[in-house]
Amino acid sequence: MRRGMDADEAFTGLEAGIVLISFLVVAAVFSYAILGAGFFSIQKSEEVIQTGVIDAASGIEIIGDVYGIEGFIGGIDMVRFTIGLTAGNTPVDCSAMVVEWATGDDVTILSRATPLYHPTINPADGQWRIIDIQPPVVGGTSDTILETGEQFTIMVNQNGVLQENQRFRITLRPPRGATLTIVRTTPPKIDSVNLLY
Repeated sequence: MRRGMDADEAFTGLEAGIVLISFLVVAAVFSYAILGAGFFSIQKSEEVIQTGVIDAASGIEIIGDVYGIEGFIGGIDMVRFTIGLTAGNTPVDCSAMVVEWATGDDVTILSRATPLYHPTINPADGQWRIIDIQPPVVGGTSDTILETGEQFTIMVNQNGVLQENQRFRITLRPPRGATLTIVRTTPPKIDSVNLLY
C-alpha cells in the first residue's frame, strides 16, 4: 500500500523560493567580494604603471662632447660635459642629483658644491658643480631644475688625477628617472683640454 505524504514533509514552492533566494544572496556577496578584490588589484596595477611612466619620462642625456681638463700637477683633474633633457621628458631637479665617480680602483659619491650653480668658480676636489646654463640666465640668478630647452654644463672634480689611457665612469642619478652613465678613457698624451672618447 502506498503511504501518503505528511504535510510536514512536503517541499513547497515557497520553501524552494526561499532556498533559491538565499543561494542568490550568498552568490551576490561572494561575487561582490571577488569583484572588489579585482578592482583593488587593477587600481594598484594602474598606480604602478603611472609611477613607471613618470620615472621613464624623466631622462637626461649628454649633449656634445666630454672634455678632460689638465690639472696643475699633470694628468686630468676635472671633467666637463653638458646635459639636457631627452625629448619629451619632465624637468629634473639637479640639486637632488647624485653624481658617482668610478675608476678601476674605487667608487666615490661626489658632493654638490655650494652654491651648486656658479659660472666662474670650479668645484673643489671631490665635488661637482653646474658652471653654465643655456639659454643664458637673465638677472643673474637661476634655479637648478633642468627644463625643456635648457642645457647645464657640469664640471666634475674627482679626488685625484687621471693619468694617460685610464678608463673612468661618471654616473648621474637624478631623483626620478633613468641614470646617465658616461664611460670614457683618457688619451695617450694629455693636453690642457682633452676630448675624451
